[in-house]
Amino acid sequence: MTVTKSYSSIHLTHRQICDRGCVVVEDGTRDEIAQLGVAEIAPGLADLAIQLAQAIDESDAPTAIAIAARELRATLADLRKLAPVQTEGDALDDLAARRAQRRGA
Repeated sequence: MTVTKSYSSIHLTHRQICDRGCVVVEDGTRDEIAQLGVAEIAPGLADLAIQLAQAIDESDAPTAIAIAARELRATLADLRKLAPVQTEGDALDDLAARRAQRRGA
């Protein structure tokens, strides 16, 4: 079953929109921290981000959600700055590697 959100006069929390135990923001935050690879570099900051995400998921108060979201956004920005540079190549790098293979270099 697909759940859709409607931004009408009815205000629902994440927990009311999803089935019990749904942690939308926390899951996304954990995924981003894992993708950035910063949990070992800054464990305290990573844990703070997860706690803020949990607070957003569990809150019913719009003001509390807004405050936690602002802090989460700033915390994730700090974590992104600490993330190691990804060595994933782009299309140009792939082309150069194939050319080097053809030439035997």
